[in-house]
Amino acid sequence: MRQNSPLRHQLIFRVNRAVKVVEARFGLTDLDFTARAVLNIIAEAEAECWPLHVSDVVRLQDFATPPTVHNHLAKLKKAGWIRYEQDPDDGRARLVLLTPFARSAFELMSDEVNRILKSLPRGGV
Repeated sequence: MRQNSPLRHQLIFRVNRAVKVVEARFGLTDLDFTARAVLNIIAEAEAECWPLHVSDVVRLQDFATPPTVHNHLAKLKKAGWIRYEQDPDDGRARLVLLTPFARSAFELMSDEVNRILKSLPRGGV
C-alpha cells in the first residue's frame, strides 16, 4: 500500500486553491451549488466534444428536479455562462454550449492545474 506523502496532500490543496482563484475572478462563486453543477456538466460535455441537449442536462444530473434544472439553465443563460443553438440534426432540439466567457474560465482553470502538475518532481507524488 502506498503511503500518503505530504506532497500528495499538498497537491490537492494547491489545485483547489488555484481553481478557487479562477472561480472568484470570473464570478463563479456567485452561483449556487446546483447552478455550478449544471455548468460543470455542460463544460465537461463540451471538453469531451459531446453534443449536449437541454434534455441531456436534465437527465445527466441527479440532484435536482427537471423544473429546477430548467430554472438554472435560464439563470446561466441570463448571466452569460451558456447559450443555446438549434441542433442541426433535429430542429426541435436545442444544444447547450458554453459562451466564450465561460469557456475562457474553464480554460484558465485547466491551465492553472497543468502549471501545478508540471511543477511536480519527476516521478509524481
